Amino acid sequence: MFTALCLATAMFQGAAAAQDEAMFARTYKQGEKISYVVAEADQGSTMSVDLDFAVKKLVPGGRATVTFTLSNLKITPAGGAAPSASGSIDATTDAHNFPAKFKVGQDAVNIISLFEMVAASTLDKKVKAGDTDKWTWNGEDVALTVGVKVTAVDTAGKRLKAEIDAHATHNGKDPIDLTFDSVYDLANGSLVESNCKMSSPQSAGASMTMTIKRKP
Repeated sequence: MFTALCLATAMFQGAAAAQDEAMFARTYKQGEKISYVVAEADQGSTMSVDLDFAVKKLVPGGRATVTFTLSNLKITPAGGAAPSASGSIDATTDAHNFPAKFKVGQDAVNIISLFEMVAASTLDKKVKAGDTDKWTWNGEDVALTVGVKVTAVDTAGKRLKAEIDAHATHNGKDPIDLTFDSVYDLANGSLVESNCKMSSPQSAGASMTMTIKRKP
């Protein structure tokens, strides 16, 4: 009786310790479309803008050429300095759901689209909570060091959560530190929402928050 009880307890503890595992990668469908609202806030102003994502074409290796389109820009207080209120850009995805090539420049659509892609970083492998990875990425004018930690995997609810820490420089200067708390749809690895904190090591006290949220 005692032996049977010990075995049952061990089996229960093993089952309790088991963790959900899931493939943490982005899969695309031709014509797929997702719309997000991106909101940013600093000490003196807020901004919101619609960011539409569309799969333009599928490419070999499970990648895709995608189009980001910016529209419906709103800034508070009214009269604040406004970037371009519209525009679109194409990017072809690569490892970790990052673009293969990308130039940020000074265009708002490029900057916001890159933020979305960092927020939507994937590990491209099967994962469980606690798994981590790190890599570097170099675009035409922006370089990133990125670290991702999976914080939760819920296969029943089809959701995965991850914390993404990124350090960015533009043409080798103007460093920015970004931390994203992102939620993904396990059905295809797409971003559901993300909350971000941004700060500059060169500007003490200067910080900004950003949210990216999929529209219903």
